[in-house]
Amino acid sequence: MSKVNTTQASVIKFNRSIIYNIFFLCITLSLLSLAIYNTTQSLYNMPKEGIGASRVEELRLQGLKNELDKIPNIKNINYIGDRPGLHVKDIPDLCMEEYFLSQFILAPTILELGNNNLPWAMTNLRNPKFDQEDMKHWKVIKNFNQGIILLKNQSQ
Repeated sequence: MSKVNTTQASVIKFNRSIIYNIFFLCITLSLLSLAIYNTTQSLYNMPKEGIGASRVEELRLQGLKNELDKIPNIKNINYIGDRPGLHVKDIPDLCMEEYFLSQFILAPTILELGNNNLPWAMTNLRNPKFDQEDMKHWKVIKNFNQGIILLKNQSQ
């Protein structure tokens, strides 16, 4: 009787080990499948030809960056921006992403918000009906299109 119980116990242990191994194999295959799926989705959703939002903005600001590199001793410029109908000086949180991206692209030039005492300024405009009252101190030096304009302070 004990020989039968021992045989049954070893068969039960063998069956449990097979079940555990199959269970861990299924978990491993599931994780591997998930990793492969995530990798393929990341590659599929990657911007084509390196054109992401930051690259588009870099291309938009390239002409201004080239022009600023030609101006000697320019360190800080005034940043005049909008976000459809919103002025940076009125609601700064809504425009900060665009401001910081512009700051990154135009480095080492430092962009200052609302400093009308600086000799130079730039616009980063998305709204074609920008309030001209904000521009009364500034003379257009060069328009790079797409809302990017280099300005010189007329009061200096």
